[in-house]
Amino acid sequence: MNQSYAVSGKSCRRALFTFALAGALGACGVSATSVNDAPGAGDDAGGDDRDASSAARKGSDGGSSSDAAAHDASADGSVLKPVGDGAIYDWNVQPSTSSIFASGVWGSGASDVWAAGGTDVYHSTGDGTWTAQATGSLVSVNAVWGSSGSDLYAVGDNQILHSTGNGTWTAQTSSVGGTPGGLFNSVWGSSANDIYAVGEPGVLYVSDGHGGVWHPQDSLGSSTLECVWGSSQTDVYVVSTAGEIFHSTGFGEWTTQTSGTLYPLYGIWGSSASDVYAVGDGQILHSSGNGTWTKQTISTAQTLRAVWGSSSSDIYAVGQDSTLLHSTGDGTWKKQTSGASASTSFFALWGSSSADVYLVGSDGIFHRP
Repeated sequence: MNQSYAVSGKSCRRALFTFALAGALGACGVSATSVNDAPGAGDDAGGDDRDASSAARKGSDGGSSSDAAAHDASADGSVLKPVGDGAIYDWNVQPSTSSIFASGVWGSGASDVWAAGGTDVYHSTGDGTWTAQATGSLVSVNAVWGSSGSDLYAVGDNQILHSTGNGTWTAQTSSVGGTPGGLFNSVWGSSANDIYAVGEPGVLYVSDGHGGVWHPQDSLGSSTLECVWGSSQTDVYVVSTAGEIFHSTGFGEWTTQTSGTLYPLYGIWGSSASDVYAVGDGQILHSSGNGTWTKQTISTAQTLRAVWGSSSSDIYAVGQDSTLLHSTGDGTWKKQTSGASASTSFFALWGSSSADVYLVGSDGIFHRP
């Protein structure tokens, strides 16, 4: 089915579950809600539309711990050696990050990496140490993205922040007055002059990067928008907790693509316009960019929060109960282990290459050199 949504002056707001002590929520691939009854591997997720129930992330995502190896992980940077895809990968817990509830990560390169956690944004030069930058926010910062290391955005509860990379973060404004209304989950742009921020319920803002002003577009329904990603200015996707996949050619018009599921989708990413993945509750979908989505075979029913790859043949999907899956792009996915505790939830990942990948979640920041 194809349903169109056009640009308008509407400003939308949503309510978001918040953590005690301002724990961070809602990075791309992270939800404000947790679904306890995810479909099993190979099940038809289109059978019924289940409501998502709010639950505290850390240690309470539910599901079987058998989907993750319960290795001991220390916060002193000790090297962990998980096995997957027939090879040994070295992951380490970045020093002094085990107490950070990290929900988003992005970098402009190997020596310029940013993570969202709590009310702060953290920066690393790639040496394993992370420096907190105060955003001035009293609520959670959920995701971070930039067009470069000197043009950075962080989004969260009723806020879109900007930094030039100097450690100072400034609140952006809305074209209809005040600050952008909504509790934002994700931010992404095709360039410094074409940026999107999405949230709940159906909240969608765009900016051309000039003057720190954001413009509301028509609400994309009433469901929470979890993640925005695109291959270019004319090829942009948004996924929702109702299993919806919206697509835009970049002119304010959105169409709904048939995903084949009613279960929540939390993350979307592609290696190109013709190789796109969406992940959610016990499922991974793939599209060649033609509007058709196909379910791929996975060996877990766990909720997947994010997907990312260094190329079309090196893709990861991560989620609750330390779930870490890898694919070479052949349509099959194999479990890997990160060394994190079985109760760890992973919310986002990013890398500068296949040999430099960051994985963030409820127990800190992990790195695979």
